Amino acid sequence: MTLTEETDQQLVARIIKEYNHSGYKTDLKFGNIVLKQFIVKNNVFHPNKKINLKLVDWLIENKKLYENKKIIDMGCGSGILGIIMGLTGAKNIIF
Repeated sequence: MTLTEETDQQLVARIIKEYNHSGYKTDLKFGNIVLKQFIVKNNVFHPNKKINLKLVDWLIENKKLYENKKIIDMGCGSGILGIIMGLTGAKNIIF
């Protein structure tokens, strides 16, 4: 599939719009991990978007890769990926 310039512009505009919010609290559930009243700061990507949910599932399934290791979550946004790694076995997380 080839994206047209107009389609690219629409995609970028939609992504920017999703980042543009004033912050909120939400409950997040990833399998048996529940984060109540998780705070999402303003203009940070939503941690409950489909891509983040898939990444979290992958991290939980592959926790042997980071168990007892030091992790750097660069460009961490909401921090959800680093938080999940911390809750499932990472030794130390730098955000």
